[in-house]
Amino acid sequence: YWASLRNLVVSLMSSMKSIISLLFLLFLFIVVFALLGMQLFGGQFNFEDGTPPTNFDTFPAAIITVFQV
Repeated sequence: YWASLRNLVVSLMSSMKSIISLLFLLFLFIVVFALLGMQLFGGQFNFEDGTPPTNFDTFPAAIITVFQV
């Protein structure tokens, strides 16, 4: 039991560099598309009060919107 668990942990730790690189690349794509959305759609959608502001008006809202999509 412990030997197989140790092998699993060692394999996970050895692949951590690749996982971090993949997560960085994913975050980079999210930032690029959030900035693109801000340029194309920023200030285009006006919502009534009470509607959640999932739009491209601000950078944090754009990041969250792209992440949700």
